[in-house]
Amino acid sequence: MIDLAARRYTQPIATFEARVYTIDNKALLEVYVPPQPDKRPLRALEEDGRWRAYVRIGDQTRLAGSFLETYWEAQKKPQHIRFRREEELLLTYLRQHPTIDERAYQALLGPRHAWKARRILIKYLLIGLLTMDITPTGEVFRLAS
Repeated sequence: MIDLAARRYTQPIATFEARVYTIDNKALLEVYVPPQPDKRPLRALEEDGRWRAYVRIGDQTRLAGSFLETYWEAQKKPQHIRFRREEELLLTYLRQHPTIDERAYQALLGPRHAWKARRILIKYLLIGLLTMDITPTGEVFRLAS
């Protein structure tokens, strides 16, 4: 039954390990879904018919936000990098502070250029200049070592 659910309701099909324990004459089923070896997210079919991606953070699971969805899509395409004022602001900030999130970077760029923040963060992640930590509240970026 779990195998059928994995095939029907997850993309890519989730691999799992199942164990049955007997405690006080009751059966307890443990299902462990290991991390994907290629780091792709697992998507689950929701009741409304939409596929949604989830990420694991420690012992918690949270819905992947739009930043992660955009990042995963960008991994499929070639990237073109430019170095302008907006990119310089990001690198200068990260030399002085350990981390930055998307909202802080948008504020740093100001209202006229805030829309560029996501695009720049994603490109710098893809070329390995930044690393990303996924936290329960969102994504945090730092310079790669």
